[in-house]
Amino acid sequence: MKNLLLVVFVLCGFITTSYSQVTGEISVTGTVKGYGDIPLVGADVLIEGSTTGTMTDIDGKYSISCHYNSRLVFIYPGYITKKEDIKGRRIINVTLEEDLNASNSVYRKKYQEALSKNEFLSL
Repeated sequence: MKNLLLVVFVLCGFITTSYSQVTGEISVTGTVKGYGDIPLVGADVLIEGSTTGTMTDIDGKYSISCHYNSRLVFIYPGYITKKEDIKGRRIINVTLEEDLNASNSVYRKKYQEALSKNEFLSL
């Protein structure tokens, strides 16, 4: 009986491995971090050229199924978008760099809007 179970498990593993090799589908996991090595909650992780994607959890972790030769795109507001080729890797951890120009442009725009509407209080 033990031998039969062993054969079944080996065959299931072989079939699963063969299927993933034929379809090229793999599961990729990882963590997305930002400035100060802080996990980014709600970062978008997309498969380039498709409508498939996911978001990171409270620990900055994600999991996505994709073709072994795809490219992942990591997006988070205030950070520079990063692209990573999978190349068969099953774990891809990324650290995004702050986009200082993007945050400055938001503040500049709000400041200009306030100036044009004369929204500053005078003391």
